[in-house]
Amino acid sequence: MAKALKVLNPEARVIVLSSHASTFLRPPELRDTICAVIDKARAFEELLQEIAAITGMAYSGQADDGQLPREALAQLTQRERQVLERMGRGESNKTMAEELALSVRTVESHRRNIATKLGCSGARLIRIATLLQQRVDW
Repeated sequence: MAKALKVLNPEARVIVLSSHASTFLRPPELRDTICAVIDKARAFEELLQEIAAITGMAYSGQADDGQLPREALAQLTQRERQVLERMGRGESNKTMAEELALSVRTVESHRRNIATKLGCSGARLIRIATLLQQRVDW
């Protein structure tokens, strides 16, 4: 992929995400193109740092880690928790609706309620759902 990108745009820069970042060797012909190799386990934080370095933008080092007060999560109904859990697994509204025996519109309504109760939406909501999915105690 990096080779193809370099052909299209020799000035392009690539950040590689790898589960083998510590042993990843940049091919000599791509040393100028591949500017960073990041471990997937720490990808989000490191990716923000690398993008900031490449673009010259300031980075505060305070990435949204998906933490919410327990009180916010406690506001969710059991069904909303089920929907949030499935959001964290990457399930579509249609799949959730089928598995939970609900209509797609009802799942959409639960998602809106979750967003309102947690005070976030879009990518941040998905990130929180994903991080919560990885936790055992929520």
